[in-house]
Order: sequence, then structure tokens, then C-alpha cells
Amino acid sequence: MEIQMQGRKYLVIHKLGESRELAWYLCRRIGEAGNRRSRRAGESEISQSRRAEKSGVSQSRRAEESGTHPRQISERGEDHQFRAVQIPSAWIRPELVEYLMDQVHNENFREFVDYATEADHLTFLMDCGFGRSLWDILHEERPSLPERFAMAEGILRHMLLSDYPAYFIYAAMDARRIKRTDAMDFYFDFELSDFLTFQRVDFVLAGRKLAEVLELLFARERNMQALPELETLLYQLRQGGFDSLLPVYQELQKVFSLWSGKEETELADHSLPFRIWDWIKGLGRWTASLFKLAVLALAMAYLVISVRDFIKPEAAGPGFEQIGDLKIGQGEEENS
Repeated sequence: MEIQMQGRKYLVIHKLGESRELAWYLCRRIGEAGNRRSRRAGESEISQSRRAEKSGVSQSRRAEESGTHPRQISERGEDHQFRAVQIPSAWIRPELVEYLMDQVHNENFREFVDYATEADHLTFLMDCGFGRSLWDILHEERPSLPERFAMAEGILRHMLLSDYPAYFIYAAMDARRIKRTDAMDFYFDFELSDFLTFQRVDFVLAGRKLAEVLELLFARERNMQALPELETLLYQLRQGGFDSLLPVYQELQKVFSLWSGKEETELADHSLPFRIWDWIKGLGRWTASLFKLAVLALAMAYLVISVRDFIKPEAAGPGFEQIGDLKIGQGEEENS
């Protein structure tokens, strides 16, 4: 199966799923394994022109058509993959078309490639990006606290500069779908199986998904309860305390400014098990001190008793007044 869009053909590699409302596929561009060197050479130029003004076709799309788009090949040399979503005509509404048009005109939304309509369906195409998933990085590399601060900041900055609507933030917030390159650039492989719910997804829902990613990023510190400012921010996200991404980014910046210069070994552990252990250790120190005092008191008591027995005069022996016919004691006194 092939999908054609803007003069480009995409080969369906795998059908990922299907529901009554839509179907979604994994694709690659036909002829993708072209001149990789030329595509890499255009990477810097394309990234600098990402915010250039659109004139019908964006700079990034013109770069795609000229074969120099930086996102056409992964760092591992694998074929570049895309995700295609097809929606039957019965489910196409004006608000859906308007929503997709907004993403086309958002030149900073680099993962959104394009959309096209046919007689019986509408198709839009998303760039899956490249790099290692955040999940793999966290479980295989065990990055330090400053590295994880940098990753969290990079993820939010990318979404903020890309001006994602709430649904796409919601669809991107999965550690297995967040990809990071060696150059600390981020891409998102969006979960789009529920795309037609885009009107019902607001930033409250998106913020809760974002909180899940941040909780995973800082799981070790959360277990220690070592970053109270971060806990406050996560609570606000879970409770719907933000209505857009910008104030979340600003609050995260404040947390980073407080803690970014510290290593994990410098953080105080305030978790309940640690507090219990600390209490036990404190109790042990108090008990040891009490035991020492008790031993000292017993030693002093033993010493006092020993000295008293040493200086105590011996008791007089039994007295006899008469031995046989001889009177002694009182009698002797009388004779004297």
C-alpha cells in the first residue's frame, strides 16, 4: 500500500491499528535511502530557517522536496519513518479540517508533515523522528541529576517553541515515544489512535500526562522526597493548576535554578523509610547513652559498697561471763 502526498510517495510498512473512526500506519518515504551526505549537509541550514516566514510552502517542506531535509535519516542509519493516519470521509468535519490546517501553517511544528484529502478519506502524516527513547535512556544509562534536568528542560522547550496544541502535548507524553538524539534534540512519536478526541483534550489532561513523564524523570528524587519545589509543581499539574505550557516551563526553570548545581549525593533524603531509620538511629544513640549512664551508675554503686565494707570495723565476738567455775568479764572487773 502506498500513500501519496505533495508529490511524495510513502510505502506502508505496517498497519499499526484500526478503529471505526480511523486507521494508522507506519510508513517510510519511497527512495528514502538516497544521498545521505547531502541531507546531512543541509541540516544546519534547515534548522536555522525553521522559523522563516511561510510563502505557500514552508522552508522545511521545500527542503524535503529538494532532498535535504535533516529529518530524513536517523542517527543509526535506519530508514526514516513516518506515521500516517487515515480518517474515513464519514468522520470528516469542518472543525477537523480547520484544526489540521492550523498545524500545517504552524511552521515550527516540525513533526507535522502535511495532510491531504481524497474522495473517501483524509490522510495526515507525522514525522516519527529519531534517536533513543527516553525510557531506554533512563533505564540503561542512569543519567545524573543535572543531565535529567537538561532533558526535562529540552522536552518542554521543544514543545513550547513548536507551539503544540493541547492534544499533541497529550499524545506525545509517553517516555517510550519521546526520542532524544546525541545532540540533545528531541522528537516525539505521537500516539494518535484517539486523534478524533482532539477537541476534548485540554491542557489539564495534557498537564497530567506531562506530570507522569516528569515523575519518571525524577523518580529517584521523588522517592527521597528531596525536591519539595518539584513536588509542588507536580501536584499543581495533577490538579489542573495550569492552563498552558509556558507557566509550567517557567516554574520548572525556578526549580532547576535551585537544584541544578547539586549532585544526587548532596540531596537530603526526607522519605518516610529514611525518616523511620533516622529515628531508629537517633533512638539507638539515645539508648546507648542511657546504657552507658546505667553502667557508670552501677560501677559507682559497686565502688561505694566495696569501700564501705573495707572501712567498716569488725564486730566483737561473742562474750562469755563464766567458763566452768571461773567467772570472767564482770567478775574480773569486780576483783579489780
